[in-house]
Amino acid sequence: RIDAAIDVHVMSSPAGARRIMDSESTSGSHTIALGDACRLYGQVLTFRKNAFFVRLVGLQDAPQTEPALIELARGVEQKLN
Repeated sequence: RIDAAIDVHVMSSPAGARRIMDSESTSGSHTIALGDACRLYGQVLTFRKNAFFVRLVGLQDAPQTEPALIELARGVEQKLN
């Protein structure tokens, strides 16, 4: 269990979500198979799905943060369907 903050932004179209995702640096990130595109930067996970852009921020720096963020993001993704 971790504490996390989640921001969900609804854009006017999928292209808007893609533009935001593409504008962020990929340095230090790795991709995750989630949504239309997803990146994990340690304690921060961002993904886009259709017109949604989602950012999750883990509030602890612990080994379980990354897997917990991925699990939480999968749950959020299901709600966006």
